[in-house]
Amino acid sequence: MMQVEVPGVENEIGAAVRVLKCLDLRGKVVTGDAILTQRHLSVQVVQGGGDYVWAVKGNQEQLREDIQTLFQPERCTAGFNPVPTDFRRARTLDKAHGRIEQRTITVSSLLTGYLDWPYAEQVFRVERHSVRVKDGKVTQEVVYGVTSLRAKEASPRLLLQLVRMHWQIENGLHYRRDETLREDRCR
Repeated sequence: MMQVEVPGVENEIGAAVRVLKCLDLRGKVVTGDAILTQRHLSVQVVQGGGDYVWAVKGNQEQLREDIQTLFQPERCTAGFNPVPTDFRRARTLDKAHGRIEQRTITVSSLLTGYLDWPYAEQVFRVERHSVRVKDGKVTQEVVYGVTSLRAKEASPRLLLQLVRMHWQIENGLHYRRDETLREDRCR
């Protein structure tokens, strides 16, 4: 949609602020990888009329820890039942590029109002299980995320689709530009 120059003393966070100011965010969903998981960007998107879906990694350590804790299996004392959850799931299975990939998303609204994160409505855990067909090599990955979309606005299936669409852009466009054109190596 738009490009802005990132001066040498800045990273893509500052550029994202400038790009978002120029866009009509009403009714749009903004996705981003972990570097864009920033409080001020979350506020900017929602106050602009949009919603966000962010990946959460080590740069937001407390947020990641809270989400990860929610999705860990509960250990119950004998004679007690586990605490009820609102976990909802969706799963996809694809065969492409010589791999069989299964993606499972687990979504919850239990942390709404608890998390110290602006406009957080749902959190999620995406598990990716991939098997390379030619040699059987197995790859597994777990990614956590947060979104301002409410459960009635975004089902687990839709959230999984949004996450998948983000990585299709990341891998299809950015990877080509970074690796083939070596843009990240130009200073």
